[in-house]
Amino acid sequence: AFSNIESWYHAEELKNLLDFIVFLRENEVEPDLFKELGEKGYRYTLAKGWSKVDISSTKIRSILSETHSIKEIESYVPVEVKDYIEKNELYM
Repeated sequence: AFSNIESWYHAEELKNLLDFIVFLRENEVEPDLFKELGEKGYRYTLAKGWSKVDISSTKIRSILSETHSIKEIESYVPVEVKDYIEKNELYM
C-alpha cells in the first residue's frame, strides 16, 4: 500500500505529520519506488525482524464481508488485532 501513498486521501498532510512503518510481504523486496517516495519527503522505516505476513487489509475486509464472522480471521491476525476490529466493529 505504501507504494500508492501519493493516491491516498490527504497524502501531503500525512507526509508532514508522521513517519510510516512499512512491512514487506513474503518474498517482497524494497522497491525503488520507496526510495523515490523518500526523496519526495515521505519518511519511512522498513520493519525488520518481523515475520512477514502475506495478508492485506483488503483480504481481511473481504473475509469479514463475506462471512460476517470475526472468527474467520483468527488465523490471519494477532488476537489483539482481531479484538480491536471486533470492539470497534470495523469492516462489519
